[in-house]
Amino acid sequence: MDDAGTVVLEPAAGLGFGGVLGLGVGYATKKLGKLFLLLFGLLVVLLQGLAHLELITVDWNAVHATASDVWQTSDGSLGERAWEVVASNLPFGGGFLAGFTLGFKMGGVLRNGLISCVVAGSRRCGLILPTGSPLGA
Repeated sequence: MDDAGTVVLEPAAGLGFGGVLGLGVGYATKKLGKLFLLLFGLLVVLLQGLAHLELITVDWNAVHATASDVWQTSDGSLGERAWEVVASNLPFGGGFLAGFTLGFKMGGVLRNGLISCVVAGSRRCGLILPTGSPLGA
């Protein structure tokens, strides 16, 4: 494999257009999710630090109640509602879901570079590839 882009898109190409879209959304979801959790964690540490210094008072029960209301509503959970929005007009939902899973898994692969992934083989990448593929075992 000469082109690293081929290594990324080849597994998703068999899934069609929905798979390629899912790959991009899955990859972005993993990266943005990590950023969100980092910022959220820093916010909690900042709030707790300010509360410890008695500069602010945090009503954690109210925070918990608000978070519970956002996460679980009468329409379903936040995850269910998000999936409903993503999959509402996708006739290729199966390919999208498979591509999403692949993209989410590849979020960690691209950090170390695809070349090391290819050299080390698919097991190091956490990918499950068909036996006949150039990267398969």
